[in-house]
This record gives sequence, C-alpha cells and structure tokens, in this order.
Amino acid sequence: MAATTAGWHRPSSRLAALVRGLVVLLILVTACATTSPDPTTAPTTRPDTDLPAPGDGPDVAPPDTSFDPPLDGSLLDWDDPDATVAMGNGWTVHACFGDAPLMCFDHDGSEVAAIEAHPYPIDSFDALDPAAGDAENMEAFAAAFLAEFSADRAAGCGDDYRFEVIEPHPMQLGGRAGIAYGFVGTMPGGEPSEVQLQYATIRDDQVLLLNAQAYDDGGCLPPFEAGSFTSAQLLEIRQDLESLLTDIPLPQLPTPPVTP
Repeated sequence: MAATTAGWHRPSSRLAALVRGLVVLLILVTACATTSPDPTTAPTTRPDTDLPAPGDGPDVAPPDTSFDPPLDGSLLDWDDPDATVAMGNGWTVHACFGDAPLMCFDHDGSEVAAIEAHPYPIDSFDALDPAAGDAENMEAFAAAFLAEFSADRAAGCGDDYRFEVIEPHPMQLGGRAGIAYGFVGTMPGGEPSEVQLQYATIRDDQVLLLNAQAYDDGGCLPPFEAGSFTSAQLLEIRQDLESLLTDIPLPQLPTPPVTP
C-alpha cells in the first residue's frame, strides 16, 4: 500500500492534551473538519506525481547552524523526562512519554508544544525507491512533501495564500546524514498563519521523521486546542532546535509494521 508524504490536513493525536502527531495532514478543501488515520501507519493515499512545483513566494534561507548555540551543554535523553536542556530566552526542552519518542518544549515553565520521532518503511511511499541511495531518497521525499503542500494550500487556503519554501538542505541528525526542509504560510493580508519544519534521515530502510509545527490565531488552520507553537515562537527557536538535533543521538525506535 503506497502512501503520500502527508495525508489529511491535521496530524492525529499521540499524547493527550499536548501533541497532535508527526505527519502534517492536508487540508480538506470542502471544510475545516479533520480526518485522522491510524497514526501508527503511514497515510494511505497515493501521491500525485504531477503536482506543481512549490509556491511562488521567495525561498526562506536555512539558518546558520555553524555557531555555538546558547544551550547549557547537556544533551537531551530520550528516555529521561527529568533531564532538561535550557535553550535560552526562557525555553527548555526535555523528553516526554507517548506512543513514540517525544521532545517537549516549555517556555517560562509552561508547556507549549512537542516534536515526535517516528519511522516509516521506505516502501510505503511512492516517491521513494528502496533500491536508490539514501541521499536520493531524502531529496525525493522533501520534494514530494513541498509539492503536495504547495498544491494543497493553494486549494485549501486560497490563491492569495503565501507559501514560502524553506529549501531542502543537508543536515546532520544524530550523527547521520539527513535533510531539513519546510515552509512558511502567510495570510493574504500579511498575518502569520503557519510554519512547518520537517527533518528526515534514513536508517535501516526506514524514513525517520521529526516534524515541528506552528499555527497562529487567524491563520488558515487554527491552533490546536491542546497548544502549539506560534510561527514567531518556532522561528525563534529554529536555530537552536537544529543545533540540538545535530548533537543528540537519534532515539531507539521500534521496527514499523510491514505495509502490505
């Protein structure tokens, strides 16, 4: 069974009252209602290989991660929720419990949002070729993600919705070659709407994804009731987040179910 890089427009729940999942889900054009597939498997609709290229807005440059980040020198421990890493400006991050490894982010002591790590078999995505090299597959995955969401946001948020691509760029994830990419969505009047940052690497014939999402009041997609980053918050911590993901080991993940 093949899968898209996305699915419907909202992620499904993974940690009650805190996080709504990993894979960003596509907007239903006819309504803002959501349909959430089983979050333990990859989405089940086939990607459209003829989708247009990403939006016409200016590209968003990757951050400079060649600096010494204002972290406190400790590393996040995926198995120890009491081990907290200070990121500066009131932000801290620590592991938290769920169906998959989670990084939970607090600001000034209050829970804000979480990022989940989850594996998917390479052969569950039509855009990927199990026989191809990892770098080729990661580039194909990022391109498919951006193409799908460019088309989806144009259809679901309107032709005037500004879709600014965060161009795919190589990034080390836990000592492995990975890729970072995403987009920034802005309402026609210039109000912030969303930021989607996705990080991917391939390990043991699995695509390991980490996804950070931000939604704003007044945007095309409303914020989660349980809480989420705002666009300003996620862009504020992006540089430190990517430095952290470069330095910390990848979590140990269960082997995903075989897709029939």
